Amino acid sequence: MRTKNIMSTMLMGLALLGTAAGTSAFAEKFADQIWYFDSDNPSEITDASKWTMVDPDREGCQEQTADLPCALPTPATVNTVSALQSYFSSHYSNNASLIKADSPQQRVAP
Repeated sequence: MRTKNIMSTMLMGLALLGTAAGTSAFAEKFADQIWYFDSDNPSEITDASKWTMVDPDREGCQEQTADLPCALPTPATVNTVSALQSYFSSHYSNNASLIKADSPQQRVAP
């Protein structure tokens, strides 16, 4: 009987461990990646090479409608410039206005 209790406890522990690992992987897969627009030219919004994952700390980024996006949240899997370019094509049809509209903060072009 004691062996049965030990086995039940071990199985419960393994099940909890598996659930925790699965939840972590799930959250990581769907966590956002943030891309920052690092250009002053509105015609470059659809050029993924003008975006960076490091905040360039551009002045004037506010929650408003303006000329340029500041930051764009994307799925975590969009973690390279080529993946971002594909994302622009598949998700936004390379439409700069749609990309800018999804940017929670925008800034005025100098």
